[in-house]
Amino acid sequence: LGSKQRHRKLLVKETWCGEPAPGSDREYSGCMASKKCDTDRDCVFGDWSRPSPCSADCHGSRTRVRTISSNNTGGGKPCEGTVELTERCNPAEGQEEPFSCEAGGRDVGRHDCVMTEWSDWSSCTATCE
Repeated sequence: LGSKQRHRKLLVKETWCGEPAPGSDREYSGCMASKKCDTDRDCVFGDWSRPSPCSADCHGSRTRVRTISSNNTGGGKPCEGTVELTERCNPAEGQEEPFSCEAGGRDVGRHDCVMTEWSDWSSCTATCE
């Protein structure tokens, strides 16, 4: 098994207390190659990155990412899980409104994030199965 991916882009950024994008902007799936591999190897993910800086002083988001270090081969376990995590910041979930929201933030109404449609799947990375 190999992996393939598709992506989508941010069309409208959330504002004030709107919801951030649900899920990642990239999605991965397993795929098959046309010939057999000589060895079985499980998928291996790289380490998570440090969180990015918060995108706004008031009601922002930050992300952490990781890459697929090596795809599985033969009967190895395929990659499972996301390669990007997004979380709220300023305030984080369960925190009170930061001063930046109370003092200088102006309520422009709630606007949720809107993403584009998913792209087509990429080619499979597997060269053998």
